[in-house]
This record gives sequence, structure tokens and C-alpha cells, in this order.
Amino acid sequence: MDDKRDLQEITWTHLPIYRSLTEYILFMNVPRKFLMYNFSIAGFVLLCFGLKYWPILVMNVLAHFLVRYFSLEDAQFFDCFNAYWSKKDYYSV
Repeated sequence: MDDKRDLQEITWTHLPIYRSLTEYILFMNVPRKFLMYNFSIAGFVLLCFGLKYWPILVMNVLAHFLVRYFSLEDAQFFDCFNAYWSKKDYYSV
């Protein structure tokens, strides 16, 4: 009896597949695009220059945590920031 009542109380909006279609997915608590940029820069520095340029790697870690901080409040912050940054000013006054 309890099993039937539990199944009736679950709505289709609480199913995991529905949540995956509506929620913004973050990897390591940052957007996927930023994570790829950050790892690409870090990999390029490591493969080309070695550990001589370690401050760039420290800056990558700091940038990761900064974007993570902003992404916890709004998961689409980085996408909105990119759209704003690339927007051209058509009406210069």
C-alpha cells in the first residue's frame, strides 16, 4: 500500500531526466566553456614552457575559484558576461 502511495506522490517534474534538461550543468562548479579555456591555457603553458612560468598556473587556479564564486550565485554568469563583453556599442554618444 505504501509503495503505491509513494509512486502517486512523485510527479514527473521531479524525475532526474527532467531536472537534467532544465538545470544548468556545471563541471567542478564552473561552466564547461570556462573549464575548457582554463585547462587549455594551463596545458599550453605546461607543455611549452614547463614550470618556469608557474605564476600563470597560479593565475589559472585563482581565475577558476573566482568564476566558481560567481557561478554559485548564478550558473549562467560566465555566458552572460561573454555576451556583454562581445556586444558592440552602436550608439556612441
